[in-house]
Amino acid sequence: MKRMPEKDIPAFVQEVAATGCDICAVGPGYYVMGDANVPRAASVGAVQEVR
Repeated sequence: MKRMPEKDIPAFVQEVAATGCDICAVGPGYYVMGDANVPRAASVGAVQEVR
């Protein structure tokens, strides 16, 4: 796993949110991304955008 520099975290969170995907911090340095109500096709596209 590659650790993200702290200075890049705000932009990362904004970009994930812009995909329409929920994002929550769960402790220092860890995030959970997901939305149970997103259709499969949309979730695949969001995963590709985040990567």
